[in-house]
Amino acid sequence: MGRGFAFSFDAFVAFMLAMVVIATLFAFVNKPYGYYDEYRQMYLIGRDTIETMSRAEYSANRTYMEEFASQLDSSPEGACNLVRNFIPVQYAFRIEEYNNDTDSWDLVCEKKRLEGSEHTHLGCDDFAKLKVTLPFIVVEDSVPPSTDQQYGYNGCTGEWTPCATPESVFEPGSLENRLLRLVICV
Repeated sequence: MGRGFAFSFDAFVAFMLAMVVIATLFAFVNKPYGYYDEYRQMYLIGRDTIETMSRAEYSANRTYMEEFASQLDSSPEGACNLVRNFIPVQYAFRIEEYNNDTDSWDLVCEKKRLEGSEHTHLGCDDFAKLKVTLPFIVVEDSVPPSTDQQYGYNGCTGEWTPCATPESVFEPGSLENRLLRLVICV
């Protein structure tokens, strides 16, 4: 009976030791939150950038996001420089626009990280430890609404005497929605 107990106890200890080794290896190899703090910081920087651009005043009655939207087609680098004001230089970033025709993301502009140092060449397509993607929608007036009176009257006997249902001379304009994403890399 003593010999059976010794072999069983030996097998149990070996099994427990093997489980400890496997759990330790799993903990060291598979670290799902190894870069969690840095990832979270990048996400917060991106989110704050989009929110601040939407709310901060660029000029009289114009936010940074409105200025960004107006420069997207005419000066993509100018639009990118507006975003660079909010993202620290140790992060690379790029802005991409969704293309419905090709069902893909087209590059609008890109800024590399650590400008003025030996790592200036590193962008988001190069080796990047982490990437954070934040989609956002830009709405811009492609045709601004008219500022005339909403209704015009053609009078029968006088200037403001209506004879018929008023005709609207108001032009509501049209809006253009663009789906963009901000990709921040380190």
